[in-house]
Amino acid sequence: MRICRAFIVVCLLAILWQTIAMESALAQEQTASFVGSLGRFAKPGQRQALPGKFLRKQIQDSTGFPLRTIGHIETSGRKLGSCTGTLVGDRYVLTAAHCVYNLETKMWINDLKFIPGQTGQNIMTFDPVDWERVYVPQRYLEFAQKSKAPEAYAYDYAIIVLKDKVGERLGWLGFSTVDAQVNAYSAVSISGYPGDKDRGTLWDVNCPMERRGSQWQFQCDSFHGMSGSALRVPKADNSGSIIVGVLDWGQEDKPGMENYNGGVAITSEVFAQLKNWLNDQADSTTAVLENNLPETVEIYVRNSCPEATKAKVAVRYLSAENQWIQSAQWVQVEAGETIKLARTFPGIEYYFFTAKADGGLLWKGDSLAYIQGRPEYMLKVDLGEDVFAKGIEVRDLTCKP
Repeated sequence: MRICRAFIVVCLLAILWQTIAMESALAQEQTASFVGSLGRFAKPGQRQALPGKFLRKQIQDSTGFPLRTIGHIETSGRKLGSCTGTLVGDRYVLTAAHCVYNLETKMWINDLKFIPGQTGQNIMTFDPVDWERVYVPQRYLEFAQKSKAPEAYAYDYAIIVLKDKVGERLGWLGFSTVDAQVNAYSAVSISGYPGDKDRGTLWDVNCPMERRGSQWQFQCDSFHGMSGSALRVPKADNSGSIIVGVLDWGQEDKPGMENYNGGVAITSEVFAQLKNWLNDQADSTTAVLENNLPETVEIYVRNSCPEATKAKVAVRYLSAENQWIQSAQWVQVEAGETIKLARTFPGIEYYFFTAKADGGLLWKGDSLAYIQGRPEYMLKVDLGEDVFAKGIEVRDLTCKP
């Protein structure tokens, strides 16, 4: 009888040990799947995201606070083309580290544009802003060199310093350290620019959120492009929202298991480092990238004339030797849209610009030039030092000629 009891006890212990081992292996599998799996995937041919517990809703109007502080981070060399960032200071944008450092190539991304409140590919209510500097935890770069190192996700956050203090006009959100006793929130709000939706569109989702060590996890639906989105929760006094984390990972939707998206929590250590960066203080724990690209200016045009539903715009550039270096082509800009026309080359002092509309409106300039074989009057626009400092020139077309 005693032998039977002993045998039963041994069997139970074996089963318990096997269960613990399986749970540990599953946890490791889930953690490993975070790396390089940024956002939940949709099935081929479907536009609806998975798993469907908390679906995203498109935002059409981002002119109000705090949505106007959330912006599209345009980057080069990315298949899905973008990330998301949030103003947390007059010229400081909080995002994910992998949005500024490419995990596949192990190289910095040095072509960044922050477009606050963008709601469509060419719908930019506020002007794009160029970047000046990037701060990333040094530990992130160290772990990022290792293939699928889960430890990197504890340091997957960054600050982009902009050339323009756009926060003085739009405002910014605060962030808070997460108390060690706080393990869950009943609702988190996430707004970003998912790559499975139309380019440049802004989407929002809300759901409960739980903490697992240095990470938040939730089943808010998200996708590539929402990386860097702020995890916003209501303030204790209900006077608005505050940031407690950054979205930076997601699991693929696997049948038969609970799948999560998540992000790094703003612990006391993360909080202290972010505060230093907002004061432009960087020590040995910080990796810094400066914008050392050749001094150029990107030229955008915004059609702010409701009567001109389809304005046509053209530009031409002159070198310091007064030689044409680029011929203009007509570009159509619908009412309310903002189009990037071109990037000037180093050494350009000014350019010529003209536009016309289908409603009989015509913006005239003071110089005659031939565009596609037809004579057009063009307005001379000087590129001052302030324009070069910001790196972006936005010409606003109004209904006045």
